[in-house]
Amino acid sequence: MTSPGARAAVVDRFRQVHLDFHTPPWVTVGDGFDAERFGDTLLEARVNGICVFAKCAYGLSYYPTRSGTEHPGLSTDLMGAMVKACTRRGIEVLAYYSAGFDNEALLRHPGWEQVDRDGRPQFQGSGYWRSPCLASGYVDELLLPQTREILESYGVAGILYDIVFYNGEACFCEACTTLWETSGLDPGKREDRKAFQQAALDGFMARVTSSVKQWKTDAVVVYNGQLRVGARSAARSMDLFEIECLPFGTGYLYYPLYARHVRVLGTPFFGTTARFHRTWADFGTLKSAVQLQFELATMLAHGGRCRIGDQAGPSNVLEPQVYTRIGEAFAFVEDRERWCAGSTAPTEVAIVSPAETEGAGYGQCHDGVRGAGRMLMEEHVQFDVLDPAADFDPYRALIIPDRGLADDEACERIMDRVREGAILIVSGDAVFRLDGAPLWKGDAAVAVRRQSDHAAGYVRVTDPRGRELAGGMDWFVDGPFVEVSGAESYPVLADYVRPLAPRSPDRFYSHAQAPASREPSGFAGALTASVGKGILCVIAPHLFSSYHRHGMPSHRRLFNWILDILLPAGSRLFQAWAPLSVEVSLLRQEGRLVLHLVNYHAQRRGDHPEVIEEMPVWTDIAVRVACARRPVRVLLAPEGTDLPFEYRDGSAWAVVPRLHIHQMVVIEEGA
Repeated sequence: MTSPGARAAVVDRFRQVHLDFHTPPWVTVGDGFDAERFGDTLLEARVNGICVFAKCAYGLSYYPTRSGTEHPGLSTDLMGAMVKACTRRGIEVLAYYSAGFDNEALLRHPGWEQVDRDGRPQFQGSGYWRSPCLASGYVDELLLPQTREILESYGVAGILYDIVFYNGEACFCEACTTLWETSGLDPGKREDRKAFQQAALDGFMARVTSSVKQWKTDAVVVYNGQLRVGARSAARSMDLFEIECLPFGTGYLYYPLYARHVRVLGTPFFGTTARFHRTWADFGTLKSAVQLQFELATMLAHGGRCRIGDQAGPSNVLEPQVYTRIGEAFAFVEDRERWCAGSTAPTEVAIVSPAETEGAGYGQCHDGVRGAGRMLMEEHVQFDVLDPAADFDPYRALIIPDRGLADDEACERIMDRVREGAILIVSGDAVFRLDGAPLWKGDAAVAVRRQSDHAAGYVRVTDPRGRELAGGMDWFVDGPFVEVSGAESYPVLADYVRPLAPRSPDRFYSHAQAPASREPSGFAGALTASVGKGILCVIAPHLFSSYHRHGMPSHRRLFNWILDILLPAGSRLFQAWAPLSVEVSLLRQEGRLVLHLVNYHAQRRGDHPEVIEEMPVWTDIAVRVACARRPVRVLLAPEGTDLPFEYRDGSAWAVVPRLHIHQMVVIEEGA
């Protein structure tokens, strides 16, 4: 896409600011703006990349536009002044363009608006912002002409198009009505409406990127709003992928899950958080230094670059306290980025998820994927998140949690990988293909039937290796079980045990579910079977979704016990004897492995997002990292101090003396 030099100039910038500037038309903007002070503030805060506003969600531009609508209160070429100040200081600049919200354009051209089948506008969220259709005349008559103006007049490194999604399932504006007639799709079918919408988005991105490259071959293109499992078509149209992961909206599981998916798509990516406490433009709020550093450490640990969002007031004066805090956070990143640049993630385990088609703008993977991801993170297992189009060959173990795949071709490729020697773990409805046949049809003498009549059930560990694990207790799992059984030669790890009775208004037992029945159900709770050179493991309940909803430690203990039987911890890429709250991941640079440990400690505040203000220190964390030959050196980063280690059984063993927020263990492999 871009030339290597230009692309690297932006990709290598680990310390970026996204400077929001959605400013209503009734205020004066840029009055008293001091470009030199602006640039010096950024430089002092160690910022080396920034996104400045060309056009905001109101549809107002912050430069003298010939094609769009200049902000009526603009007193200067604000974007031009910002670009010049940053360029003189070596700060790379992306121009921000609100593609999906534009109130001004729709006041002038109401026919461009996204509408439903009844012609009603499709608003997003509160309804303040109005959304143009990305297949309408808006693109040819406004977006593309303004894009050309920006690229040819301001010398920016590229453009970030924001809010690239549809608010409803599909649009039925005049332009889309014409497209429907030639699409061959049925607007009465939900799946066809989703396909129509995605085709419109893909067409928009491919067309805009092609135009951008014609006008400026080395320009970087980013489309925000395309984050989802299965975002391959979007990745093909952009040079950098954005994971907007503000914890007040997404929580702290969001970035680690989606980073593990985006990194397998082959497009460099950055995480975006914000300095605000609650939401964008939450003026007068500022995160603690510890919280910002934790969020940026999480981005680095998965191979991402870092962006912090801010919004200036009408004069576009940067608040000193905010940029002191950002400077502290970016000093933290600057110390670490040399150990993160050019990283890739070694592969081991993968969660396979159906491609997402729900929601607008933000990924919404199902509860099974979230639960499985949380378990693997807490048990310190290296994993990726794959869509059905992924390459399964590099992975030793695949997990399909609770929900089946609609792609029959992907099912066949997964089973091919198992026959070659991989481990496959499936749970709940993931045992079925779309047509109701078992995922492994023709491969194993394991029978699965419908779901049990009970809405929940119990798992009774029967394998002798698990006696201490359960202590004789039947473990409750909320949610349906599939009824599964296998040949006598296949090891049954646990039985499925029904409650004494289903719970109903006329037949209920105390306050919650009935106790476990003493009578066997005749079905397994978990069993394993051989498939070619590989192993199939079937877990009957929706174990992972239940863990996401309820967080019962017994669920994670059961899964980890099963995983350890199939993929012993000592054979994995690494081990870390760290608390559950510490996230561990492994990245590779040329000639070295880098083990990242990221501490997490939220404090309870009430009914609002997680807050991190204090971080406990952990000491003496033992780690093991597999490496083909004895390392020439093991050190702690960013300190650069040597770490004593032993090399035995094909692994480097060491003890991390101290972990506060983020610690890296660097294993220099040598020639």
